[in-house]
Amino acid sequence: MTSVYLPTLSAENFGLQFLALTGDDEGVQDAIDSGANVNAIDASGRTALMCAVAGKHWSDISVAHDESFMTPSRLKVVDILLRRPEVSLSTLNAPQHAFNDATPLGMAAWLNMPEAVRLLLKSSLDSVAVDGTDMYGSTPLMYAARDGNLDIVNSLLQHGARPDLRALNNRSAIQYALSHPKVLYLCEIMLRRHRLHEWKFSKTLAEPDDLFQRAASSLPQSQTLDIPPQPIEPGSLATATDTIIECLRSDPQDLCSTLFASPSTHASFFPPLVNNRDRNGWSPIHHCASAVEPSVLVLDILYCAGADVGSFTEHEHYTALHCFAFSDHAKCPSETLYQYVYHLVHDLRAPLSARDKQGNTCIHIAAEHGQSIEVLSILLKCDTLHRVQDLCNAKGLTAWEVAKPQYRVAFGKDTKSCRPESSLSTNTLRPAHHSIESYLEPGSMANKNYISRIAISDIDVVAAAARLIDNLRISSPSIYHDTDIRHTKHLESIVVEMDQLHRIVIDYFQARIQQVSDVLKEMEGDAQDVTVLLESVAHSVNAKLHDRGLQPWTHTRMSEDSEITCVSDRLSNSSRGLKTKSSLSIPRTLNSTMSDSNGSSTANTEKVTISTTSRLVAWIKRKTSANTLAKVSSSSPTVVKKDVRTLTDRRESDPGDIMRTSIDSTLRTSGFPLSTAGRDLESLRESITSTRELLQSATRSISRADRILKRALKARRTMIKNLQKEDDLFIRGTSLSTKSSLASIASISTIASRISTGNASFSGILAESDDEETRAIRRLLLRKIDARHNGVLDEIEKIDRWLLVIKDVIQGVKRRTYV
Repeated sequence: MTSVYLPTLSAENFGLQFLALTGDDEGVQDAIDSGANVNAIDASGRTALMCAVAGKHWSDISVAHDESFMTPSRLKVVDILLRRPEVSLSTLNAPQHAFNDATPLGMAAWLNMPEAVRLLLKSSLDSVAVDGTDMYGSTPLMYAARDGNLDIVNSLLQHGARPDLRALNNRSAIQYALSHPKVLYLCEIMLRRHRLHEWKFSKTLAEPDDLFQRAASSLPQSQTLDIPPQPIEPGSLATATDTIIECLRSDPQDLCSTLFASPSTHASFFPPLVNNRDRNGWSPIHHCASAVEPSVLVLDILYCAGADVGSFTEHEHYTALHCFAFSDHAKCPSETLYQYVYHLVHDLRAPLSARDKQGNTCIHIAAEHGQSIEVLSILLKCDTLHRVQDLCNAKGLTAWEVAKPQYRVAFGKDTKSCRPESSLSTNTLRPAHHSIESYLEPGSMANKNYISRIAISDIDVVAAAARLIDNLRISSPSIYHDTDIRHTKHLESIVVEMDQLHRIVIDYFQARIQQVSDVLKEMEGDAQDVTVLLESVAHSVNAKLHDRGLQPWTHTRMSEDSEITCVSDRLSNSSRGLKTKSSLSIPRTLNSTMSDSNGSSTANTEKVTISTTSRLVAWIKRKTSANTLAKVSSSSPTVVKKDVRTLTDRRESDPGDIMRTSIDSTLRTSGFPLSTAGRDLESLRESITSTRELLQSATRSISRADRILKRALKARRTMIKNLQKEDDLFIRGTSLSTKSSLASIASISTIASRISTGNASFSGILAESDDEETRAIRRLLLRKIDARHNGVLDEIEKIDRWLLVIKDVIQGVKRRTYV
């Protein structure tokens, strides 16, 4: 099976990448017609779509990426590539290292190209994830908000982008928008809508429905997201922020009146910005958490108004939890404090692992500077997995190590066994977490790619293999050897060293093979979990479509394989990796109908008896194991029926605004990303199978090398015995007096290998006089095993990225449709 990820040179892919770079739409179409693979990656690691979006000079800030760059021809190239039925979710959404690990949509947002952003979102029919993340967890909205690109922010928000999603550094689009008031306003308004919609279905807030009703009535009933026509003055912003802070310290009702204005004032009044900072760099959410008696009601009011519960202060980089940990809450009952923190962390998803400027988490702050042990105990109680309390700050110290002596009992650990020898010791609470990993966020550690789970060995296998081959060469029975006792003793020491090197090298590769095999097994399990998620979302989406009386978008599509794809009634002669022209026709906007190149309709929605998502579910049932389907089918019908009843009961209260329009559009187009996800999952499983076959080939090569080395050692031991029995004093061979022996074997093991695993290639030492065994070992160790091992690691990294993209797209559909 040919993986869609196999690097393909541009010349071998009919020049598709080069033509996309130059924005040649006719050339791109001709290349695809000739069989170019739109999913192919060139020698530089670039896809054609990314080449078309970014161009040649994407990193040159002096080059303007305006209308002169994003020409109609280049836009057409992007459109052609997006419309291809075989385009994978990875091609559409995966970060690309050649472009600073950005995604296509993220690149378009970063280069401030509104037309490209809109085209990527519309022509892909939601297969391009609006909240797709780069390698650092940043979304396109974060790029646009940081740079104040109002047009792009507006497009992304109207397409369902979430302003409260957080990157690996726990910053959200709200945080990046603080220096751009208009952008911040748009983000807060959409966040209000999202949270109110969530509240109707999940009951996230702890307070009564009255708060929900007041918040809902304050929102304008509009089908569009209105941008403030006039500049928002800094003076008025500061005044409004001071008013909010004053109200939250006094009367919650006044706070509601301030944040949720009556609808009659909408024409001339925009709600105050609840995330705006005061003169000290603090937002209202920070003042709320630092109150002597923190109020859950005030917290919910701020949350409904669009407050970012993970926002950082300007100077200290404190979150609300840091402020809570620092403050004195002696007058507040412990149970009330616990309810506040639990609600903030578990219900409102405040980041417990966020760090301040010194790398301290809120648990560090409570342990070192807290006013009471109760506050520390509450925060520790919320850290149920003990992952945050084991993180190190910028000084390499855990919360236990910085804690006041009288507070350490709260950690529930043996003080003597936990104490390091010195403050700089790496022997912290959990030795397994040494190194930089202890400074990483728990979220990032949980989502690390599979390749990072393969441990780096402390064996310099490059040096070991080179020494082993050298010893094989100079101890070969095919050359003459002196029978002098010193010579034979030296040969014996070389054989002993060879035996140890043999075990070092073979054990190293066998351990690596086992690690990689375990990772592949884990990948297969994760792929199955994503398949179950796909089925669940497809069922729920189909039920919601039926409840709302909506028809999904339909189209006639040329399928690569009727057993692989799930939204097609036709077969195609095209094969994977070599695609032919497709009859797929996708509308330019979500409000148009599907039509072919002549403008005629390709599908009559009145004649459609099975929806796209229904066919998707049927396809998954054929592909998913019986056990998994049994588990899912036993629970899904009840959930779906409950959801349908809930939706029916609340449908009358849904506001006829931008949220409903966005949800309906996403529901109607959801079949496209879900069907693509199903196809990609099948291809991903084939890639895993192909990788496992490559791994098995490497295993066979290792076993062969092991047998050859054992045979070589046996031959050399026999040779030494024969030399020791030899009585002919005139036989003289090659002197080995200058050869180093076992004394240097210890140098092979190092504390940290100089060679990065998976990236180093052995440097072979060619010698025409080598015997057959030496040549075989050199070929196996320096070429076959190394190449196959590195190839397996490369495939694992690519499959990992692909699987994360598929899961992200499915979860994006679930999040945007509220199923």
